[in-house]
Amino acid sequence: MREARFQPRGFLRFDLRHGQLSTPDQRRYLVVPADLVRESDIDPEMKQAARRWGEEQGAALKGLVGPDVLERSPDELVNELAHLLATFGWGLCELETWGGVAFVVARHAPRGGATAILAQFLAGVFSAIGEDRFECVPIQRDGSVYFVLTGPECAAEIRSWVAQGAEVADVARRMHAGEHLPASLGGR
Repeated sequence: MREARFQPRGFLRFDLRHGQLSTPDQRRYLVVPADLVRESDIDPEMKQAARRWGEEQGAALKGLVGPDVLERSPDELVNELAHLLATFGWGLCELETWGGVAFVVARHAPRGGATAILAQFLAGVFSAIGEDRFECVPIQRDGSVYFVLTGPECAAEIRSWVAQGAEVADVARRMHAGEHLPASLGGR
């Protein structure tokens, strides 16, 4: 991982007198065991909250990287995102491309319901940065989770492929061929 602008030292503030953990913007955080999230069912309200959290963090990252973030290398943004996720204990992430399709890959991330939370978080981050609505579809592979970023109109089709057992390479191939696009967007 390259040197990041994001510096975790001082980002999380511990107030032992009051038993609180917060960020510089005064948002309170709680430390919970990963197993608690892993074993829980994630309801729609939790998914919405995770998306809002991602949107807030995406806006912060956009401010950190700069207003020209969309003109910069995607690796630079994902590098900053990787440091942020690592600080919160959500694992490491990096960018991989398969046949021209980009995936955010999370390694050492918690599983189960936490994957759904992370998908919503990432969708929120990229929606805030790209100033458009995005969805993230998770695909499990070799102990990592690959998140494909897509528009809302394509997410259901990609989710159905994954539910039917499609692997990362197959999803990338099908997306490259445009199979995920609705007819109104030039798909089949």
